[in-house]
Amino acid sequence: IVSGPAAGVGDCSATVSWETDEPATSRVLWGPVAPLANESTEPGYHKRHAVRLEGLIPGIRYSYRVSTVDAGGNITGTAGAKPRGSHLAVGIYDCAN
Repeated sequence: IVSGPAAGVGDCSATVSWETDEPATSRVLWGPVAPLANESTEPGYHKRHAVRLEGLIPGIRYSYRVSTVDAGGNITGTAGAKPRGSHLAVGIYDCAN
């Protein structure tokens, strides 16, 4: 991972973005508590990754971790290939509209 991850938050959704130096898979584990029970992926191999998280609940703080695997099976990450992660807070939105 050469850039990111970063999250852009919208109405009851978020997009987690990052870049890798070679094409790799895109996977985000996420949820409000550990262990992170939700998984979102983007099909294929990419250098620029953007994975959408849907069904977020307003006012809840979520944690997320990204991981990527290249065509050779190498895990892309930091500190011994551990997934990178952070937190995002979903604002107060009316998801019904």
